[in-house]
Amino acid sequence: NLGVTRNPWQLQVIACYAGGSAINGLCNPEGTTKSELPILVAGAAVLGAWYLHQGSGATPNKTIYMLLLAANGIQNSWTSNLLSGNLLRTAHFSGITSDIGSFIGQSIMGGRQNLWKVQIFLPLAVCFALGGYLAANVAHPQFGVASLAVSGAIYAAVALFWMLNK
Repeated sequence: NLGVTRNPWQLQVIACYAGGSAINGLCNPEGTTKSELPILVAGAAVLGAWYLHQGSGATPNKTIYMLLLAANGIQNSWTSNLLSGNLLRTAHFSGITSDIGSFIGQSIMGGRQNLWKVQIFLPLAVCFALGGYLAANVAHPQFGVASLAVSGAIYAAVALFWMLNK
């Protein structure tokens, strides 16, 4: 049973992330990025997590994690609609690294049809790693939970940019 029945939090993590993706789907039923509303909702979720963390002491509660997971689901789903074929992802590292490995393996064996994607996925993977490093080793140690406020502001800036450039 993989421990899921003993630890329902694992199911809640998946449900919150998928729920965030569903929010994007509700706002963008055609699978486009015509609406900036999802990214605004994601930003509000991040700012809500930041606000809740202010009163929670040193240990974040599950609600804070749930808001952040939903924001990641929204963001990943919304950005995947920017390019056809769900080519662009912004909120997970494992899928993109396994894709890179698969494409390189295919290329070694002569199948070069997906090799062009490595040019997109490799820099994106480097950005994932760099962003994670900076968040864990620079932003959080320096600014603590206030770094969530910066993330929320970035969501707002992206939404504003999107609204102004439609």
